[in-house]
Amino acid sequence: MMLNMLMMAAALAMGGGDDSDPIKKYPGQWDLYRNADNCALMTSYKGGDFLRIAYYPKIDKVVLTFGNESFKDMTTGKKFRLHLMFARAGKLDDHWGVVDAVSSDLGQYGGAYNIFLPPVVLEDLAQDEAIGLTDDDKPINKLNIEQLATPIEGMKECSRALGIPGPDAPKT
Repeated sequence: MMLNMLMMAAALAMGGGDDSDPIKKYPGQWDLYRNADNCALMTSYKGGDFLRIAYYPKIDKVVLTFGNESFKDMTTGKKFRLHLMFARAGKLDDHWGVVDAVSSDLGQYGGAYNIFLPPVVLEDLAQDEAIGLTDDDKPINKLNIEQLATPIEGMKECSRALGIPGPDAPKT
């Protein structure tokens, strides 16, 4: 129930979907949600962290939402430059470097950082063991993302089923 409430708060902060009930549950505590304009995966962690991975076909972007109940002082719309990193086979992979993030105030559920990335990031998410964010070398989140390959494939399938043309689709 708590995960559903966090999903709704994250979706409302992103301006779309209601994420009310998962359409599929995967190992590793990943839930798949289908919304009018996106498909999203979400999981929650001990300590109040949650991670939402959503693909929006119309804009051809993946939005990573890193949230925590303790991010109480977040202001919606504030911009951040954060360092995005992955861990694979015990080694740090920081090829994404510094990324732009926008904050969301999730009310009683804390706050979140939203990062808009190209869909190729899904390949990193499917292969890596952990994902992390830092702000000037100060850790913000480090989350386990093992067992994400199958849920990512499910999200891609869900997104294709939405039937929403992407930004490069021919206009009719």
